Amino acid sequence: MSEYKALLNQILFRYVNKLVEGLYFNTHTSISISMLYYMDKIYMAQKITPSVLAKEMNVSRPASTKMIKKLIHLGLVERHESEHKGNTFTVSLTDKGLEIYKISNRMDIELIDLLDKHINFKNIEDIDEKLTKLLHEYER
Repeated sequence: MSEYKALLNQILFRYVNKLVEGLYFNTHTSISISMLYYMDKIYMAQKITPSVLAKEMNVSRPASTKMIKKLIHLGLVERHESEHKGNTFTVSLTDKGLEIYKISNRMDIELIDLLDKHINFKNIEDIDEKLTKLLHEYER
């Protein structure tokens, strides 16, 4: 059953967060799905360096730093100077970032639980196909 829920989570993450972005975040804060992915990694680590974040996200260090700057500018992430010498620093979610992360996460969980009640494992591929089509329609 936990594998089933994990698969649902993977399939629906893109869909739900795209809806969240369109319905909630565009009216309050300009945020993208990729920002939510970064925020998820930052939340899990609590404090993380741009280099470690880049590895976690499978992106370059400059790409990670660029996203961090966007998140800082939006007030979703805050920078903490490192205790070590050099230009290293860590980042963590701000209260606003934590609020947005929790809303996104809660919606994921609620939708997964709802779908888990009403579908069976046999039609998961059909659901994936339909949600992917819906997501592509929404992105146009």
